[in-house]
Amino acid sequence: MVAVSFDGHVFGVPQGIGPAGTMYRTDIFAQYGLEFPKTWDEYLDTARALKAANPDVYIANLSPSEIGQWAQEIQQAESSWYGVDDDSWTVGVNDEGSKLVAERWQTLLDEDLVTTEQMWTPEYWALVNSGKIATITYAAWFPSLIAENAAGTSGNWAVAAMPKNAGSENSGDSGGAAVIVLKNTKNAEAAAKFASWLNGSDETQDTLITVGGLFPSTENGLASEALLQESEFYGGQVINEVFIDSAKNTPNTWVEGPNYGSIQTALLDEFAKVVNGQETFLEALDIAQAAAIADLKSRGLSVSE
Repeated sequence: MVAVSFDGHVFGVPQGIGPAGTMYRTDIFAQYGLEFPKTWDEYLDTARALKAANPDVYIANLSPSEIGQWAQEIQQAESSWYGVDDDSWTVGVNDEGSKLVAERWQTLLDEDLVTTEQMWTPEYWALVNSGKIATITYAAWFPSLIAENAAGTSGNWAVAAMPKNAGSENSGDSGGAAVIVLKNTKNAEAAAKFASWLNGSDETQDTLITVGGLFPSTENGLASEALLQESEFYGGQVINEVFIDSAKNTPNTWVEGPNYGSIQTALLDEFAKVVNGQETFLEALDIAQAAAIADLKSRGLSVSE
C-alpha cells in the first residue's frame, strides 16, 4: 500500500507488483564451473571469470532503454527518485544508492562484461537464444517471456534471488500497477468498492494470477496455490517461490512523484550517451537530477534542494 498512499491517506488499490529475481543459464554456469553469485561483488567476479573462459559469452545485457532494470536495483539499495520534506518535494536521482548502482554498471560496461542491445528487439532475443547472455535480472513477469521467445533453450534455465548488496538482504522491484477512481467518476463509491473486491478478495486471486497474468500485491495472493506451479521450462522449479521471497524483502522506500515520466526520459536519454562512451553513469545521474528539479519547478511545485 505504500506506493498508493500519501500523507496518511490511500489513493488507489494496488494491482500487481514486479519483484525481481535472476534468471540464469544453468548449462553455461556448469560448462565453465561457475557458481551462481549471491552478492553483487561475487557477480562482478563471476562476470570476469566468464569473460576469461569465453569472451563471446557475457554475464548479462545492459539495455540503455530499459528503466525497470535500473529502478529495481536502486530500490534494492533503499533509494528513491522522490521524497517529501514538509511541503516540498525532494529529488534523489543521484543519491548514494543510485551512485552505488551507477558504479556497478560502469564497471560492467568498462570491462566489456555486458552486451548493450536494446531489449524487446529481434537482436536481443537472438542473443538470448544463442547463449550469449548468461543471466537476466528482472521482474516476476519476465520468465514467461523467455519461455515464449527462447523456447529452444527449455531446461537450461533456473531462477535465483537477485544478487545482494554487501551487508543487506534486500531485493528489488521494477514497479507495479494500481487502480484509482477519478474525482469526476460516475458512481465513484461503487467503483472504489469494485476495485477493492477485484484486487483484494480471496475469490479473485487465482483468476488474477492464472488469467490476468499478474504477480499479486496482496498477502492472500502471495499465499495462492496458483503461484506455486512447477515450470517445465525452468527444469521443474517452482520459480515463484523466489519472487515471493523477493516481494517480502523489498524495502518500502520508493516514493512516486509528479514527474516520473520526465525523470525516466531524462535518464534514458543520458544512458544512451553512456553506452556510446560520451559520458559516465555518474555524470548521467547529475544531469538527470538537474533536469528533474527544473521540470518540477516549471510545474510550479516546491522543491527542497
